[in-house]
Amino acid sequence: MDRSNKMALAVARRMPWAVNRQLMRMMGRTFTKDPEGNARRRFASMPASDQQALGDRQATDMLIASMVESFRAGSDGSAWELRLLTRPWGFRLEDITLPVAMWHGDADINSPLDTGSYLSHTIPDASLTVLPGEGHFLILKHWGEIIRRLTLAT
Repeated sequence: MDRSNKMALAVARRMPWAVNRQLMRMMGRTFTKDPEGNARRRFASMPASDQQALGDRQATDMLIASMVESFRAGSDGSAWELRLLTRPWGFRLEDITLPVAMWHGDADINSPLDTGSYLSHTIPDASLTVLPGEGHFLILKHWGEIIRRLTLAT
């Protein structure tokens, strides 16, 4: 996991009150002031597979637009999402009864493969497909395969 994600999760765990008041407001201001520059800096630290996936201008524009939109009304929504990652969800993963299909790149620096492995071993009817060399944005390159597998499963 990259350093900025580790820091954000540590703050959310240890000082949840600071997530919105300081961390997410600062991130929102920084990002919305220069979305292109901020995205370029973030993309530079990503694995090669993510940089390749985001080399498509349409994909990059879509990602930047979604990030700008996430802060359009302020930082509350982004702060809430970050806090959800560090708190109990109100149900046990072992109690999920629906089939769950997951795809994970083993080069993902946003969400470590250990997380996907844990989920796939804990949720009773879960499958995990690990894509070697892929990062967080594997959906941009593999969406067709994923949709085909999901529609065949139903």
